[in-house]
Amino acid sequence: MGRLSAGSRRVGRITARVAGLGVVLGLALSLAPAAVAADWAEFGKPTAESSFAEGVDFRQPVTIDRPLARVELLLTIANAIGPTVIPVAGPSGTGATTLTYRFDPTVDGHLYPNTRLVARWRLVSADDPTDVSV
Repeated sequence: MGRLSAGSRRVGRITARVAGLGVVLGLALSLAPAAVAADWAEFGKPTAESSFAEGVDFRQPVTIDRPLARVELLLTIANAIGPTVIPVAGPSGTGATTLTYRFDPTVDGHLYPNTRLVARWRLVSADDPTDVSV
């Protein structure tokens, strides 16, 4: 059992390189800057209420400290690859408000009973369009 074949040594070196690459990649990702939540928007507890054949009403209380350029509802239906981005009319000023959107099955498409929906709100600052709060 003492000697390893050339093939075994080669596999060992490849394994060591892959492991080393994993450590380097993990370290690089841990040092990458993390996304920071915007401090100009404070979200309250969201609600969603559904009614058969009438749709789903989404409500999101929020307090904003700056004017908004855009408000979007990011709606993921069932196991979709990503969300559908729905533009929503935003408030005209700052302060406490409630964002609302109604998913209407006669307009937006039908939903099967017990379909899982995930809704998130995205706010884009009018002062700086790269400043986004989700």
